[in-house]
Amino acid sequence: MQSLIDFFGIKELIPHGYCLSWRPLLLWLNVSSDLLIALAYYSIPLTLIYFIRQRKDLPYAWMLALFAGFIISCGTTHLLSAITIWIPLYWLDGWIKAFTAIISVATAILMLWVTPRALSLPSASQYARSLIEASLDPLVTISTEGKIMDVNQATMTVTGIERDQLIGSDFFAYFTEPDLARTGYQLVFTQGTVTDYPLAIRHVSGMVTDVLYNASVYRNPQGEIAGVFAAARDVTKLKLAEAKLKDTAFYARSLLEASLDPLVTISTDGKIMDVNQATMTVTGIER
Repeated sequence: MQSLIDFFGIKELIPHGYCLSWRPLLLWLNVSSDLLIALAYYSIPLTLIYFIRQRKDLPYAWMLALFAGFIISCGTTHLLSAITIWIPLYWLDGWIKAFTAIISVATAILMLWVTPRALSLPSASQYARSLIEASLDPLVTISTEGKIMDVNQATMTVTGIERDQLIGSDFFAYFTEPDLARTGYQLVFTQGTVTDYPLAIRHVSGMVTDVLYNASVYRNPQGEIAGVFAAARDVTKLKLAEAKLKDTAFYARSLLEASLDPLVTISTDGKIMDVNQATMTVTGIER
């Protein structure tokens, strides 16, 4: 320590403790306070560094790192305030304070620059809302009691009802078969998830939309089931296509059976794929 005192050329100075008249209560009040403040200042950057390392997607992480450096500098000034009670390292104390002043001013200026930009970033709730609204499928958050907690625009479109009217209402009331919807909802709690559950949503105009619902439970931070998140996929066009295909197949079968002559459909490898009634009559063999 003597070499440090000699290096800073402070042999002619007296320790800070003389100013306190070496009164134990007054001296230890200052020393213990400075040491506790320094300890707290040194612990905060460790938490910030851990946070930065865990959240690699964090915007403006460098700002937190700069803030951590500022806090360490502040802690060091309090540590030196305790040391100068006994050892007059006033030059070192002054240089540390000068460095702290520089990094403090830099941090304050950069905070003024960063704050408006940070405020323009979407919050977690805004980000979640934007994801929900981006979906073209109806999305609904439902409480454990079966009440609607939140919906997206697609849900309002398919029901013809505004969000404020939907929220708090019975989830099952908007289906053509409420009991079937309730059964599917109860399955979510027993199975954890439900996939492609067929339902039909009724619009206020009376129009019906066929959907396949996919739902899963979500939990609160305590791990308890807080409700259900459900998404519906509109399969109206798919059902119409299936019905059209069935009509086409029925029409083809009708044409086939209308012929009094034996008609046979044969694969490329010579296997019989289909026959009409006349073929069964002439061969005496069932289809």
